[in-house]
Amino acid sequence: MQISRLSYLVKVVIDEVIPSTVEISYNDMPIDDRVNSLAESCAKETLLASPLRYLPHKDIPGNVEIYGDGSGYVLLPSDFLRLFSFKMELWKRRVNNSITEESESYLLQKNPVTRGGINFPICAVVNSEKGLILEWYSVPSYVRMPKCTEKRYVPIPEITNSEINIPQGLEMLMVYITAKEVLMSLQQYDMVKATEELILTEMKQLSI
Repeated sequence: MQISRLSYLVKVVIDEVIPSTVEISYNDMPIDDRVNSLAESCAKETLLASPLRYLPHKDIPGNVEIYGDGSGYVLLPSDFLRLFSFKMELWKRRVNNSITEESESYLLQKNPVTRGGINFPICAVVNSEKGLILEWYSVPSYVRMPKCTEKRYVPIPEITNSEINIPQGLEMLMVYITAKEVLMSLQQYDMVKATEELILTEMKQLSI
């Protein structure tokens, strides 16, 4: 999506949510500058809020490492945004959503009795000495060389040649999210609620 198109659509949305009784001058804070500075963070928010079926994804490079107790990890790339899918060969299902170290269920993964298994596996994004890793739980501990059959992630969107790589189906969600953040940056808080309603409506449409 071209940043110029994003900026144009954001202006359209803002014009639509401004009450007819309100007059606002953007001369001191041009919308184009606001959109350009917010585009990457709003693109991240868009991909984090969207259903998996709309998201771009890539293979996680490298091999899985083994802790030796039926669990292990894989090193995540620097442009990792969120997990798309992960599956060990013996698992009955793939994992599409990861937990974090702050999650209450993370401590349960350290106990072989309470951790995820082949029927209900668990993946956790963890900060380690090696960098950001995806830990996986688990396969039977007697399996000495467990194999991974699927490991994919959603990369962080970037601006390249004045274009942000957002899937076409998610463009309007990003427009609404960006419009909201622009209004926040302009301290037009009374109009933020209207854009939040547009965001919720678009997210409901995407989930159908």
